[in-house]
Amino acid sequence: MNKKGISVVEVIVAVGIFTIISASVVTLYLGAFSSNLRDTEFFQADMLLQQGLEASRSIRDFSFSNLSNGTHGLTDGSGYWEFSGSSDTTGDYTRTVVVSSAQRNASCNITPSGTTDANSKEVKVTVSWDLEAGNNTSISATEYLNNWTSSQGCEMSGYLSVNVSSASLAGGNKRLEDITVENLGSSSIIIDKILPTWSIVEDIKEVKIDNTKRWKHDGSAGSPSGKQPSGVELDLDNVTLTSGSGAIDIDKFDFDGSMSGASFTFLFTMTDGSTRYVEVTPGAAPADTTAPAAVSNLAASSPTTTTIDLDWTAPGDDGSTGTATSYDVRYSTSTITAGNWGSATTVTGEPTPAVAGSSESMTVSSLTASTTYYFAIKTTDEAADESSISNITNSTTLTPDTTAPAAISDLNTENPSSNTIGLSWTAPGDDGSSGTATTYDVRYSTSEITAGNWGSATAVTSGEPTPAVAGSSESMTVTGLSNSTTYYFAIKTSDEVPNESAISNVPNDTTDSPSEADDFVVDTSGANIAGGGDKELRGITVQNTSGDTIVIAKITVTWTNGQQIEEVKIEGDRIWKHNNEGSPDGRQNTGTELDVEDYDLDSGNTDEFDKFKFNGDMDGDTFTIKFELGDGSTYTTPSFSP
Repeated sequence: MNKKGISVVEVIVAVGIFTIISASVVTLYLGAFSSNLRDTEFFQADMLLQQGLEASRSIRDFSFSNLSNGTHGLTDGSGYWEFSGSSDTTGDYTRTVVVSSAQRNASCNITPSGTTDANSKEVKVTVSWDLEAGNNTSISATEYLNNWTSSQGCEMSGYLSVNVSSASLAGGNKRLEDITVENLGSSSIIIDKILPTWSIVEDIKEVKIDNTKRWKHDGSAGSPSGKQPSGVELDLDNVTLTSGSGAIDIDKFDFDGSMSGASFTFLFTMTDGSTRYVEVTPGAAPADTTAPAAVSNLAASSPTTTTIDLDWTAPGDDGSTGTATSYDVRYSTSTITAGNWGSATTVTGEPTPAVAGSSESMTVSSLTASTTYYFAIKTTDEAADESSISNITNSTTLTPDTTAPAAISDLNTENPSSNTIGLSWTAPGDDGSSGTATTYDVRYSTSEITAGNWGSATAVTSGEPTPAVAGSSESMTVTGLSNSTTYYFAIKTSDEVPNESAISNVPNDTTDSPSEADDFVVDTSGANIAGGGDKELRGITVQNTSGDTIVIAKITVTWTNGQQIEEVKIEGDRIWKHNNEGSPDGRQNTGTELDVEDYDLDSGNTDEFDKFKFNGDMDGDTFTIKFELGDGSTYTTPSFSP
């Protein structure tokens, strides 16, 4: 039978189960809440801890000296972090910053005990709070902060002392001087590089330390080469500072213009990579009141009609030492004195002064012929101190040359060929028939040349000799002429002014008719020694560029090694052999003319010699070959070595 309703026992059991479950849920919730609360508190504490470390770095960056030993709090009430009191509080959190001196051992490592490093601090930040009633909790972090404007004592730059207290400008404010460097350590240190900056637009050109160039723009020391602007690192020839050597002078930082009013910074980099930074505001340079010495050996020489040369010895910047800044050279047609200096004519193009004692020179131009000129110099330094007037020297320009060379009267033609005619004559002079002229102007024409048509005659552009002294024999060959043509020739002679002679006599001559040699081409570029025992000269070709047949009638071969020729063969035809072809008979020595069996070289043909055969090894020898052709004309090859 089914029962309806719930018994009292069942109700009691259900209530008990519900109570147990509810209590468990509440317990789990409260535990999770407590854990989350602790996590949040630790997170906030860590944020304050990291903020404390960052604030300490900021204080260090503002000034390392503000990291004073002791227990501090922090404040940023002035817009930047600074120490205040012995702690600071944010809500339930208390923060302290403990600063103490760092200690290093002999290996430069941070240690609990050792030698105090004045350029390093130990910074410990602690944040504390009550996690639960009566349960105080804290977290801490420690960091070592270094003086970034200095160096750890174990690095080279930690021992580098740079004294700029006496820094000053000199040499017309172009040199920064009176800076010293010193090694305060017990071991040698080495300066590798310097990065200079300055506040005006000029370039640096030299760094000199302890009387030695360590960098110079001309590449003679250090790098990079060339004058450098502000902010370029200069790689020095390493500067070693030994322990106990005392203060070493940086003799100069030399610039190419005035550095008056400039401020400077220098970053010294050592060979271990450590650095030392200094700022320099030099004192004013002492006034330069010493003028250059007066030039005492000014000399005038080598006059022409329009120029005179001057020579002297450079004075100095201060008296007879150093290097002056500029010269003021003047001239006049009357003697120059201190009183009339201002009215003398100023010269342009003076040299820039060299170091005292150097030889100086220049040429004064645009002068008038046949005139006596007086010269003087004053020298100025960079402070505009001017020397006294130099000694006065004078020279007279030359009288103009108005005498032309004499006209050539014995111009002759000679030795015409199909495309050349030789010329010969007697050299005239520079002035009439004396001296030595400067140039010849040779011209030709197919009609007679006169003074009137001289300009239209063809100028010879190569081969004219340089005139010899008057009375000498001169000759030349005019090339590039046409065959069977009559040519007229004439010459004019010029001197150095130039004054030009009258036209010479006008001879004429006729070029020869074309010869077979004019169209006979020999190619030795493919010549080689071959055959058994290297006895045969091969690879020589001959070409006929004419419209008619060319006959090879005789051949003369020269060589040097003492062997004898015994056979000549071309295109399969033996045209000479020592025992049965041509003449003379018998093997022949070098330079013997061989009367060969006439060989016809047809128009347009290029034929190859099969061989010039010898009775011994011809390797390494040098040859020439002369061909006599059917019309008696000849062609001789240049010497060649196969």
